[in-house]
Amino acid sequence: MAGTGAMPQLGWLLFLVVSVATSVDPGPGLASGLAEAPRWPDAPLTPPMSPPPVVPAFSPLVGGRFLDARDPGDEGQCARDAAAVEQAASNRTMWAVRMLDASAHEPTGVLFGMRYQLGNFDACMSAGKVSPVGARYCLVGVSHSGLQRPSSSSSSSSSSSVSSGRPSSRRSPPAQGEGMAPGSLPLGDVRMALCVPRSCTPPALQRALQASLGDAKDTVRVTVRPEYCREYAAVAPSPSTPAKLFWGLLAALTAVAIAAPALGWTSWDWRRHLRALGLPDPVVNGLDLSPLSGIRTFNAIYLVGLHRGVHAGRVAIANHDLYTNQRQTRRELGVLYRGALAVDSFFFLAGLLLGVSSLSRRGEPFWKSLANRLVRVVPVYALVVLWHCTAMPEMGTGPMWAEVAEPMSSACKRWWWSNLLFLNNYAHGGTEEPVCMEHSWSLAVDMHMFVVGSLLSGLLPSGAAGLGALAGLAVLSTVPVSLGTLLGRWPGAVPFTLRLMQGMWAEPLFHAAYTPTHMRATPYLVGMLVGRAMPLLRERGFRPGHAASLLATLGGVLGLVAVMTVTASFNDLRGPYSPLSAVLCACLTPLTWSAALALIAGGLVLGERTVVRSFLSWQPLVTLSRLTFAVYLVSYPLQALVTAAARHSVYLDPAIVLSSSLSDSVISFAISFWIFVVLEAPLRTMAKKILSANKRCRSVLADSMFPFEIAKGNFTVPCVAFFQRRRRRGRR
Repeated sequence: MAGTGAMPQLGWLLFLVVSVATSVDPGPGLASGLAEAPRWPDAPLTPPMSPPPVVPAFSPLVGGRFLDARDPGDEGQCARDAAAVEQAASNRTMWAVRMLDASAHEPTGVLFGMRYQLGNFDACMSAGKVSPVGARYCLVGVSHSGLQRPSSSSSSSSSSSVSSGRPSSRRSPPAQGEGMAPGSLPLGDVRMALCVPRSCTPPALQRALQASLGDAKDTVRVTVRPEYCREYAAVAPSPSTPAKLFWGLLAALTAVAIAAPALGWTSWDWRRHLRALGLPDPVVNGLDLSPLSGIRTFNAIYLVGLHRGVHAGRVAIANHDLYTNQRQTRRELGVLYRGALAVDSFFFLAGLLLGVSSLSRRGEPFWKSLANRLVRVVPVYALVVLWHCTAMPEMGTGPMWAEVAEPMSSACKRWWWSNLLFLNNYAHGGTEEPVCMEHSWSLAVDMHMFVVGSLLSGLLPSGAAGLGALAGLAVLSTVPVSLGTLLGRWPGAVPFTLRLMQGMWAEPLFHAAYTPTHMRATPYLVGMLVGRAMPLLRERGFRPGHAASLLATLGGVLGLVAVMTVTASFNDLRGPYSPLSAVLCACLTPLTWSAALALIAGGLVLGERTVVRSFLSWQPLVTLSRLTFAVYLVSYPLQALVTAAARHSVYLDPAIVLSSSLSDSVISFAISFWIFVVLEAPLRTMAKKILSANKRCRSVLADSMFPFEIAKGNFTVPCVAFFQRRRRRGRR
């Protein structure tokens, strides 16, 4: 049933507010294209001088106007149901008006960066309860058919928002992606919500919407993807079998931890693990490294805040100006926009700890160190990956759930093996599909560098010769990133543009320059250098005084701030590209950042006790530092879930991001504490007992058919202590 009538959105709004119309003809298209489309002739309520909208506006009733009701298939049913909604709305019937009210009508704020016009998801689902035709909520993609994606590398472009463009310029080019700064999203690429009858399947709805464009159908592209639609279901689906098994596993782990004290299973005794969390850090090779634990805690909280900012760029926000080139190049905001250097801080600290401990573990087999490392990392990592594959996609819903949460789960179902083998920063789907736990690339880098560093520790000579070799390797490690920047014309620093945050996996620069181990090795090697140098300096009596320690700490902090503020200018991709500047930035940034961290670590560990050292050695900070690994793993996907469940646009500023990140940190530390008690600490305790088992244990195990028989002897066997009851209980 084709038709040509159209009522402007202003008329619809007046109808919904005052209900004065006795008959309406809502029309199908209400569209004016991204190109300068003609004004609708039958729009008496539209001001004569009103400009056409930046992107098309659609009515949820297009199915009744541009689909054939005589068609026996989905399109025919959609046409009949849409006509029923139109008729009911003209009679002011509440269920129909509610469906119209839940849709995003003419988009607003598009030129300011409001990419998502979400309407009201819950209102549409609620209307589906009483609607005789059901309800389906769809996010409709609307863009210019000649859409040009701005590149991700430097070029001479005008701006990343219309607020910084020429006031006299036309609005069509920015909406098509022309003249926009690299990394920005075309302003005309939006998602609009429509609440349509349940029978309007995505293919039928897409056909009707495309047909409704009229003269603009050649310049505007409409897409309705099935995964971006949600329909009301009278009965909520029950959890899948994999999800039930996952939650059952968590319940079993919790039950074992709770019952362990009564059963005498010492390795699972939560009271022991709680006491262990409260112990101070041990002295390693004569050095008190507890101040570094405090640094690790604050670095983890800082990184959680930065990840909250990354996820904020993916939600329906009302202001994308926080992510424009103009904001990212402001030096005073370098602490926000160059926060990716916080990952280098973790690499430096990991290398430092390996360097210090390797001197006291000379002669220890490499396989034993690697086994301890795997037991420390893999179980918690595997639990989080399993959660992604099973329970996570069923934990919520929302207008953006399919765009954010479900791809994360699908990627882990395919690439879980790559993550658990620590190959995920090399083995992945490239730019064609999402990455499983996109933040876990750093775990692969850390594991690779642990293996390399452990092998180097056994090969390097002791003393100054070994330090010189490490210094040379640290300098050589900057060659790959320097060559890549020069040959690939990469920016000096990977800028976290809006486009990168909307889909990191789709950016070639993210895979080529940011995540590979050979691009991120420098901080780890510098950390190893500092870790091996500290005991030597202590042996030679090097001990800075109180004032010198404070100055070293302050100088290191100022160095970190200087690196952030200076390199912030490389976030600006609008200007001409300078190969020399880009190479120098890419080469020197990890070296100078690591040097500043070395100054801080040296002043805190080798110098006299200062108020800064006392604060960073505070036991609560040391305790929290033991949970940071799990915090890093769980905080990122939890923030993604909040993003996916967002119902409406929000206005963002740094204060809102800060407050949200603090709540994220509290929740993440709480979950990490639970993981530590029920999984991480028990498995580490068991592994330690097994790896430290003496020859007598091994001989008894060889002679025993069942490990339980060992408990009958008059000795304690560490490798099976988790099966034993307390001896006094066993004798009762």
